[in-house]
Amino acid sequence: MAGDIASSGYLHGKSGPEVRATLGPPDAERFGGQTIRYRIDLGYRWVIRPYMYDLVVRFGKADDVFQVAIEPSEAE
Repeated sequence: MAGDIASSGYLHGKSGPEVRATLGPPDAERFGGQTIRYRIDLGYRWVIRPYMYDLVVRFGKADDVFQVAIEPSEAE
């Protein structure tokens, strides 16, 4: 599902409150809310330690989404 959100462009142009209403509260906010991160799990490696990634949403100066990406989690 996160991959579909990132690749579809569905969030592009939406405001911060619209993104939060759609995806819920983020797991982390950076740069005064200009970047928000949602933690996702893409599977397991070596059976015991999960690959952890974030769905990252970045906002432009007009508080609208200009980039959505899946990146390695900052928590690791």
